Amino acid sequence: MKKNQLFYILFAVLGGIIFACSGEDSEKTASKEFTDVEALPGEDTTAREQDEFDKNANVYTRANLKKLQQVQRKFKNVTHFSATGAGLLFLRQSKKEAFINGRFDDKVRFSLVDEKGNELLPMTCQEIANPGFTIKDHVEFKENGKYGLFNYAKNEKIEAKYELIYPSKIMEYVAIGERDGNLYKIYADGKEKKMTDDENPPNYYNLLKEFRYNYSSKFFGTWYSTQNFEEYADHPEYIYPAGMVMAPSFLSKLEVIPSTIRSIMVKGDTTDMTVVKQVKRNENVTALTTSYYDYFGESRGYSEKSLRLTTIGKKNKFKETVVLYAYDEYSEPHEDKNDPQAIFLNDSLIEVRNFVTREIEEEYFSLMPYWQYTKYEYYSIEADGDIVPLGQGFYPMISAIKLSRSHFKGEFAQSLSEFELIERGFTEEEISGNGELRTNHLTAADLEFMINELYAYKGMKFTDTELTNYFSQFSWYKPKYKNVDGKLSDIEKSNIRMIKNLIKDLKANPGKFIIENATPYLVG
Repeated sequence: MKKNQLFYILFAVLGGIIFACSGEDSEKTASKEFTDVEALPGEDTTAREQDEFDKNANVYTRANLKKLQQVQRKFKNVTHFSATGAGLLFLRQSKKEAFINGRFDDKVRFSLVDEKGNELLPMTCQEIANPGFTIKDHVEFKENGKYGLFNYAKNEKIEAKYELIYPSKIMEYVAIGERDGNLYKIYADGKEKKMTDDENPPNYYNLLKEFRYNYSSKFFGTWYSTQNFEEYADHPEYIYPAGMVMAPSFLSKLEVIPSTIRSIMVKGDTTDMTVVKQVKRNENVTALTTSYYDYFGESRGYSEKSLRLTTIGKKNKFKETVVLYAYDEYSEPHEDKNDPQAIFLNDSLIEVRNFVTREIEEEYFSLMPYWQYTKYEYYSIEADGDIVPLGQGFYPMISAIKLSRSHFKGEFAQSLSEFELIERGFTEEEISGNGELRTNHLTAADLEFMINELYAYKGMKFTDTELTNYFSQFSWYKPKYKNVDGKLSDIEKSNIRMIKNLIKDLKANPGKFIIENATPYLVG
């Protein structure tokens, strides 16, 4: 059910901060080194206006219904429409059901029709993005794997021959197209001019920061569903229609949001996306972090949050996108202070502090008892733009960076039986079933497991049967060596020394480090 709910969501505000990534200030990171396309001498530098759509107006009127019915008399499968300054636009599809398991059927094609029944784009389009999304008075369409533009205000088509299209901020040209590794200025008449190596490509940080799209935003037209149109026209007070977004190519390319979001309820639900920070890895690679928030308001409501890391090469060549963390309202951190955080430690290393939920293997509960725990993970941005996770297992941090004692603090939750609750002072009247124990620091036993986990990855043969049995369940465990000290990095050796000192302190005085909070599970 949760997976399907993703497709009920639209809207995204690109530009405000949704949830903080510790130490990241989006405004401060817009440094001068991240320049944008600049006009050449003699070019028309007048600012290009964005489209404006009145999202407060009721589009399900009797007058619009009449236009829909006229189009439906001529065409089948008229599934969506949008109200633009040039009149209504209608979206058709080649068969009634265009989606399979939440994704477009690759064989489905779309066409564009105006309110007079004229077919503006033929039934050969793989996608037709929302009106005005990329450029004022235009839709972006995909045909034979390439993208083009159609000006619905002037009935002018720009051939689909680009791998993706960026918006233009000046009037000299309507857009910037990418093809075969080169960038081209696209003019209103369809002509193009190749950009020189001295001209900067569109800057993703600026593009994402300035774009807006959600139900209340006026900068693009929603593809409203034509389903139940007559009912909504007769009863506007009950309007809760569905919509759809086909994202523009320059945005869907980054894989930070779905390229198509369907069955969106256009009132009450929200999707917000924010570009959080941009860092220059080297002359050839730039990194972006983007947050994504989904809220679906039907019934009890449901929300999801995530943060992604994207790397981009020269001329906006997309390298890779990875999800740094993701969680929903049912697995949200126990306390606000444990909200996931991502920090650029430098221009090539990101630290992610997350609060994760895991399945408990009861057989090995003594080794790893937590069903929720604070976890540190690290990602290296390589010189070529590849994103590489550092370290492995429950505690990858031991291999990634030189640790401080603060890395062993957090929140750690494990289950308690009724007997254990009684042992901790609860009466039988206070409990009904099991409970949980939450602590704020790893124990000495946890730290010993952390070291052994590292040794296991290095191929150590354990004399402890429980450790051997535990690690033998993983295909990566290849026990070969009695001693793996020679296989440890300098960082790993330093961390082990520090951890062993901390283990001594914990065993001598655990109460100095660990605060415990035991509670029965609530009844009812």
